Amino acid sequence: MSKLDNFWQIPFFELVIGNAQYVITDSTQKPPSDRKELVEWRKGTRVRMSAAERYYVDVFYRVVNLNHVLDRLKQARYLIARSPGPYRNRAFSINRNDWSDYHFYVYTTSLASVLDCALLITAEVFKLGLPPRHCTFDIVTQHDWLAG
Repeated sequence: MSKLDNFWQIPFFELVIGNAQYVITDSTQKPPSDRKELVEWRKGTRVRMSAAERYYVDVFYRVVNLNHVLDRLKQARYLIARSPGPYRNRAFSINRNDWSDYHFYVYTTSLASVLDCALLITAEVFKLGLPPRHCTFDIVTQHDWLAG
């Protein structure tokens, strides 16, 4: 078992989950299906939160995203060496080479995403005030609040 399997047992992430519990609870309730209603529903939920609650929710979403990327890495690494029998249908067929290529691309793309997720978490945890598109390695690591 790797350290990443115990990802959610890191004390900071346990704290984030503990303080963002209502987000998990609210996720069991079905949000509106209409896009406009969904945007208003999210705004209303966010307006009712305190600044501390919004902080935990924002960090929680970033941590969940990183967890999904790590799960994809683990799954792709597992599947790249395993190939199903030949799959053929009129519109789609896949051979072992295509299977391996696909999972290799998923793995490399997910691997590149880990740094992006880490930068987004860092920006969120330290409240750097950067929009997600500006969370590049150079900008985050040289930010005045983190430099030095």
